[in-house]
Amino acid sequence: MDNGSSDNTEESTPSEYTDEPISVGIFNCPRNVLRRYIVFPMNSGLVCPHRNIVGSSFYWQPQKFEVLKLLECNLFGKLPSSLGNLSYLTHLDLDGNDFTGELPDSMGNLNQLTKLILASSKLSGNFPHVLLNLSDLTTTNLHFNQLEGTLPANMSSLSKLEYFNIGSNSFSGFVSSSLFMIPSLIHLSLERNGFNGPLEIGNISSPSELQTLSLGGNNLKGPIPRFISKLAGLSCLDLSFWNTISGMVDFRIFLHLKSLTFPDLSHLNTRSMVDMSLLSHLMSLSLVHLSASDNQFSGEIPKIICELDSLDESVSVGLVSLDVSHNQLSGELPKSLINFTYLQFLNVEDNMFNDTFPFWLRVLPGLQFLVLF
Repeated sequence: MDNGSSDNTEESTPSEYTDEPISVGIFNCPRNVLRRYIVFPMNSGLVCPHRNIVGSSFYWQPQKFEVLKLLECNLFGKLPSSLGNLSYLTHLDLDGNDFTGELPDSMGNLNQLTKLILASSKLSGNFPHVLLNLSDLTTTNLHFNQLEGTLPANMSSLSKLEYFNIGSNSFSGFVSSSLFMIPSLIHLSLERNGFNGPLEIGNISSPSELQTLSLGGNNLKGPIPRFISKLAGLSCLDLSFWNTISGMVDFRIFLHLKSLTFPDLSHLNTRSMVDMSLLSHLMSLSLVHLSASDNQFSGEIPKIICELDSLDESVSVGLVSLDVSHNQLSGELPKSLINFTYLQFLNVEDNMFNDTFPFWLRVLPGLQFLVLF
């Protein structure tokens, strides 16, 4: 593709055709650059005939693309049904475009597809059930679209799935428990949707490989499920905006999560005061980021919380971010905070502390953001 600005450049086509599989990648092309035909061999080609590529103007010929990436290329319109003719495709990435409508049913024909990335593409409609036909999928990223409805009950048919992200959509209903039955799943992001009700998983028969579990920003309620304690490899956990109803959080659930570095426990919608000393159960973890803002935690910050950094130097990399703002914490800021030598962000605003300005925090070499009031 020519990135020049001249409109007088002659069109050209490849002089040598090949039957080999083809990979194409175009990233962040402004509309005034996408001005020429992109022509490939008749048996393995793609034609984009307009300066501003419109979905309906794609001409997909039977060919041998294995990888097709058109990222942030100002594509708009509906995805053409002829997309399903790309029978050799293993990797499709159309991230950051302006499509309309649903995925075409013909995508169910892409039975060699392993990676599907359609994030931030303004897709709408229900969850595309045709994806359940793509049994080789390892990556599915539909983040930040306008998808809605419920998830199918048989998500476990995607038995090779490793990365699944449908965050920032408008899905609703119960979270499909079959997602947690996929033994290969490493990353699961369901945050910022409208999922509701309790999360009932039952017994997980095989060990889970989950490293990221993001459930925050939904309407989930009830006790935090104990199955989380079995996710031994979990590193990132987002439970924000979970309505615990009882007002109590059993932090012992996290005791076995030795790899946990980033728990988001903010906005737990507790209905009664929660003693901050319960957080002492986190003492055995190697936290890097801890968010526990907008709860009703009360009492003083226990000193043991501030000694996490020195508990196990062989695994701890030190706390970088601590946010306990918008609670009912009182007393003084514990001076043992200086043990967090990697601390960059500290937010304790909107509490009931009775203390003088903590000039002693200046000994922290990396502290960049400090919010006290």
